[in-house]
Amino acid sequence: MSALLRTAFDLLDGLDRADTAAEIGRRYFERLKPFGFGAIFARAHALDPDDAREHIFYRETPKGWEQIYADRNFAQTNFVTHAARRTARPFIWSEIALASDSSFTRANEEMWHTLHAFGLRDGLAVPNHTPGSVGVLSLATFADADLPPDRRKAIILSSHYIHERLRELSQPPFPRVNLTRRERDCLAFAAEGKSDWDIAQILGIAQSTVHAHVENAKRKLGVKTRMQAVAKLARAGEL
Repeated sequence: MSALLRTAFDLLDGLDRADTAAEIGRRYFERLKPFGFGAIFARAHALDPDDAREHIFYRETPKGWEQIYADRNFAQTNFVTHAARRTARPFIWSEIALASDSSFTRANEEMWHTLHAFGLRDGLAVPNHTPGSVGVLSLATFADADLPPDRRKAIILSSHYIHERLRELSQPPFPRVNLTRRERDCLAFAAEGKSDWDIAQILGIAQSTVHAHVENAKRKLGVKTRMQAVAKLARAGEL
């Protein structure tokens, strides 16, 4: 097992035995606190940017934050939510908070400075796109978000898995995924951090064929990134 998977599985160890969103979120966040995280937000949002409704799976924030979040209508202008609708890639808050091309610059600044007032200096957001909605698991830090690359990847992978688990508790049980053997093989090697070229060499097939298998698997799973596909397949117990 690769170091990436080992670190991710260490963060997730035993969480399948928790049967409520609150217990899963609390235990997962406890394991992240030593890395400097000070808040966790796990939400789902409508795809329509004019629809400010959100479903909260789990949150743990500094005292008083949620009241200010509601009073100042940050749900409507939340720069993390708007960025998550535009991309499936994980991102650091500070990379997009004050982006010059943002149409929400003033609101971004207000939320950004309010977060700082609560001691939350930066954060890591992991979007989870699903048909009809976009979820995001967001982790706030007490310092600049400068995680080592391998640790960041492990947290991203485990966050995808956690978000799937939180969604599972409020939806019907996860159905069996109808992937081909090759699609599963390609995702399994992708989970170990191998590139399309690496996988092609291992399986003795063309690199373009590997890419096609992974894209087909993502489409069937209803996700947009490889790491989200790996997390979803692992959540189903099929990886």
